[in-house]
Amino acid sequence: LNWIKLAEKDRIPQNVSYYNPRVSYDGEYFYLTVGVNDDFAPKKKRNNPINKTIGIDLNINEIVTSEDIRYKQATKTKTYKKIKRRKRRLQRSLSRKYLICNPNNSKKCKYSNNYYKNMNLIRQINKRLTNIRDDCHNKIIDHILLNPPSIIVLEDLYVKDMIRKEKRKKMTYEQKEAAKNLHEASLRKFRVLLENRLRKYKDIQIITADRYYPSTKKCSCCGNIKHMEIKELH
Repeated sequence: LNWIKLAEKDRIPQNVSYYNPRVSYDGEYFYLTVGVNDDFAPKKKRNNPINKTIGIDLNINEIVTSEDIRYKQATKTKTYKKIKRRKRRLQRSLSRKYLICNPNNSKKCKYSNNYYKNMNLIRQINKRLTNIRDDCHNKIIDHILLNPPSIIVLEDLYVKDMIRKEKRKKMTYEQKEAAKNLHEASLRKFRVLLENRLRKYKDIQIITADRYYPSTKKCSCCGNIKHMEIKELH
């Protein structure tokens, strides 16, 4: 190991016990995280849970609660779409450079410096898109927990099964785009972030609805169940 830069300079706690060191890599940088047992650290004030129940519906376009509060998904913002278009242009440029440097698709090939620069740019864009999605999910969770309810009901979505309902070759362009948007929405990650945050609230209970319960297809008035395709599930 060598000397490393710290994100928080001169703020390393001393005379405490450290545990669970981890090294993570996001495609561009390595991060070293260490847990600290410190009983004297300042604790954030949390509001007490209110005696109410809310349900959270996750879909491609927005996250909707039972109180009719709608949160726009990060993938539908102008900034996200603009960065995604830039990523698409860089991927096309990278593909052209690959064909020029390696027309025979051989394993032993020397690529140009511009090829590696392009790859680094794509890694940075992927990291930024991930940060935008995580930031949006964390802000939504913060807003929900301003007045925390006593019970939160979530869907147990099986995203892989929703994406692969049909074979890739038989899917139309609209179905492929809908499957791609469903994958980028990171619905499972939102649930993981919410569950990790609610560990600090011991009085809040999470109820997971059945995976195959037709919450979107079922009418709340008459109970009729409508068959819907992937592109209609938003």
